[in-house]
Amino acid sequence: MDGERIEMTAVLVLRRHPMLLIVPAVLFAAAVAGDALTTGPVLCFHRLTTGIPCPGCGLTRGFVALMHGHLRGALHYNPLTPVVLSWMAIWWCFAVAALLRGRAIPRIPGPLLRIAFGVLLSFWVLRAGLFLALPDAWEQMRAVALPLRIASFLFG
Repeated sequence: MDGERIEMTAVLVLRRHPMLLIVPAVLFAAAVAGDALTTGPVLCFHRLTTGIPCPGCGLTRGFVALMHGHLRGALHYNPLTPVVLSWMAIWWCFAVAALLRGRAIPRIPGPLLRIAFGVLLSFWVLRAGLFLALPDAWEQMRAVALPLRIASFLFG
Protein backbone atom coordinates (compact mmCIF):
# COMPACT_ATOMS: atom_id res chain seq x y z
CA MET A 1 0.00 0.00 0.00
CA ASP A 2 2.79 2.43 0.83
CA GLY A 3 4.46 1.71 -2.52
CA GLU A 4 1.25 2.66 -4.34
CA ARG A 5 0.93 5.84 -2.28
CA ILE A 6 4.51 6.89 -3.07
CA GLU A 7 4.00 6.08 -6.74
CA MET A 8 0.79 8.13 -6.85
CA THR A 9 2.45 11.04 -5.05
CA ALA A 10 5.33 11.00 -7.54
CA VAL A 11 2.88 11.05 -10.46
CA LEU A 12 0.99 13.99 -8.94
CA VAL A 13 4.19 15.94 -8.30
CA LEU A 14 5.40 15.39 -11.87
CA ARG A 15 2.01 16.42 -13.27
CA ARG A 16 2.14 19.67 -11.30
CA HIS A 17 5.83 20.27 -11.98
CA PRO A 18 6.79 18.81 -15.38
CA MET A 19 10.00 20.88 -15.31
CA LEU A 20 11.34 18.30 -12.85
CA LEU A 21 11.61 15.95 -15.83
CA ILE A 22 12.17 18.52 -18.57
CA VAL A 23 15.26 20.15 -17.04
CA PRO A 24 17.33 16.96 -16.69
CA ALA A 25 16.08 15.78 -20.09
CA VAL A 26 17.29 19.01 -21.72
CA LEU A 27 20.65 18.82 -19.95
CA PHE A 28 21.09 15.16 -20.89
CA ALA A 29 20.07 15.73 -24.52
CA ALA A 30 22.44 18.68 -24.81
CA ALA A 31 25.27 16.65 -23.30
CA VAL A 32 24.87 13.67 -25.64
CA ALA A 33 23.94 15.62 -28.78
CA GLY A 34 26.61 15.81 -31.38
CA ASP A 35 27.36 18.48 -33.91
CA ALA A 36 24.06 17.76 -35.66
CA LEU A 37 22.30 20.33 -33.49
CA THR A 38 24.81 23.09 -34.18
CA THR A 39 23.47 23.43 -37.72
CA GLY A 40 20.07 22.93 -39.18
CA PRO A 41 16.83 24.68 -40.00
CA VAL A 42 15.34 27.58 -38.08
CA LEU A 43 12.57 26.28 -35.79
CA CYS A 44 11.64 29.50 -33.96
CA PHE A 45 8.09 30.64 -34.80
CA HIS A 46 8.96 34.32 -34.36
CA ARG A 47 12.00 34.07 -36.62
CA LEU A 48 10.07 32.07 -39.21
CA THR A 49 7.34 34.69 -39.37
CA THR A 50 9.36 37.91 -39.08
CA GLY A 51 12.92 36.93 -39.93
CA ILE A 52 14.12 38.66 -36.73
CA PRO A 53 15.67 36.52 -33.98
CA CYS A 54 13.79 36.35 -30.67
CA PRO A 55 15.50 36.26 -27.25
CA GLY A 56 15.40 32.47 -27.25
CA CYS A 57 16.89 31.96 -30.70
CA GLY A 58 20.10 30.00 -30.38
CA LEU A 59 19.43 28.62 -26.90
CA THR A 60 19.24 24.99 -28.05
CA ARG A 61 22.49 25.21 -29.97
CA GLY A 62 23.97 27.23 -27.11
CA PHE A 63 23.00 24.50 -24.60
CA VAL A 64 24.73 21.90 -26.75
CA ALA A 65 27.86 24.02 -27.08
CA LEU A 66 27.95 24.78 -23.35
CA MET A 67 27.40 21.16 -22.32
CA HIS A 68 30.36 20.25 -24.54
CA GLY A 69 32.53 22.87 -22.86
CA HIS A 70 32.42 25.50 -25.62
CA LEU A 71 31.56 28.69 -23.75
CA ARG A 72 32.51 30.96 -26.65
CA GLY A 73 30.28 28.99 -29.01
CA ALA A 74 27.40 29.10 -26.53
CA LEU A 75 27.75 32.87 -26.19
CA HIS A 76 27.85 33.18 -29.98
CA TYR A 77 24.55 31.33 -30.39
CA ASN A 78 22.84 33.24 -27.58
CA PRO A 79 24.54 35.38 -24.91
CA LEU A 80 21.88 34.35 -22.37
CA THR A 81 22.72 30.63 -22.66
CA PRO A 82 24.89 30.35 -19.51
CA VAL A 83 22.37 32.37 -17.47
CA VAL A 84 19.36 30.32 -18.59
CA LEU A 85 21.14 26.99 -18.20
CA SER A 86 22.40 27.92 -14.73
CA TRP A 87 18.96 29.15 -13.69
CA MET A 88 17.36 25.89 -14.83
CA ALA A 89 19.94 23.74 -13.01
CA ILE A 90 19.77 25.75 -9.78
CA TRP A 91 15.95 25.73 -9.76
CA TRP A 92 15.95 21.98 -10.33
CA CYS A 93 18.37 21.39 -7.42
CA PHE A 94 16.26 23.53 -5.06
CA ALA A 95 13.06 21.78 -6.21
CA VAL A 96 14.44 18.28 -5.71
CA ALA A 97 15.92 19.26 -2.32
CA ALA A 98 12.52 20.60 -1.22
CA LEU A 99 10.75 17.43 -2.34
CA LEU A 100 13.27 15.21 -0.54
CA ARG A 101 12.61 17.18 2.66
CA GLY A 102 8.86 16.78 2.21
CA ARG A 103 8.31 20.47 1.46
CA ALA A 104 6.56 22.23 -1.37
CA ILE A 105 8.60 23.32 -4.34
CA PRO A 106 9.41 27.00 -3.79
CA ARG A 107 8.02 29.51 -6.24
CA ILE A 108 10.27 32.04 -7.88
CA PRO A 109 9.64 35.38 -6.13
CA GLY A 110 7.59 37.92 -8.10
CA PRO A 111 10.27 40.66 -8.05
CA LEU A 112 12.83 38.23 -9.45
CA LEU A 113 10.42 37.23 -12.23
CA ARG A 114 9.83 40.90 -13.08
CA ILE A 115 13.57 41.53 -13.23
CA ALA A 116 14.03 38.47 -15.46
CA PHE A 117 11.21 39.66 -17.73
CA GLY A 118 12.79 43.13 -17.94
CA VAL A 119 16.17 41.67 -18.83
CA LEU A 120 14.59 39.42 -21.45
CA LEU A 121 12.62 42.29 -22.99
CA SER A 122 15.70 44.54 -23.01
CA PHE A 123 17.74 41.77 -24.62
CA TRP A 124 15.05 41.29 -27.27
CA VAL A 125 14.98 45.00 -28.16
CA LEU A 126 18.80 45.15 -28.26
CA ARG A 127 19.07 41.98 -30.33
CA ALA A 128 16.42 43.11 -32.81
CA GLY A 129 18.03 46.55 -33.10
CA LEU A 130 21.49 45.10 -33.71
CA PHE A 131 20.07 42.65 -36.23
CA LEU A 132 18.18 45.34 -38.14
CA ALA A 133 21.34 47.50 -38.20
CA LEU A 134 23.17 44.83 -40.18
CA PRO A 135 23.77 45.80 -43.82
CA ASP A 136 22.28 42.50 -45.04
CA ALA A 137 19.39 42.34 -42.53
CA TRP A 138 16.73 42.50 -45.25
CA GLU A 139 18.36 39.65 -47.21
CA GLN A 140 18.59 37.53 -44.06
CA MET A 141 14.94 38.23 -43.26
CA ARG A 142 13.88 37.33 -46.80
CA ALA A 143 15.85 34.07 -46.59
CA VAL A 144 14.22 32.94 -43.32
CA ALA A 145 10.77 34.54 -42.90
CA LEU A 146 8.11 32.41 -44.56
CA PRO A 147 5.72 35.30 -45.38
CA LEU A 148 8.55 37.17 -47.09
CA ARG A 149 9.64 34.04 -48.96
CA ILE A 150 6.09 33.45 -50.15
CA ALA A 151 5.72 37.11 -51.21
CA SER A 152 9.03 36.90 -53.11
CA PHE A 153 7.84 33.75 -54.83
CA LEU A 154 4.45 35.19 -55.78
CA PHE A 155 5.47 38.70 -56.74
CA GLY A 156 9.04 38.22 -57.83
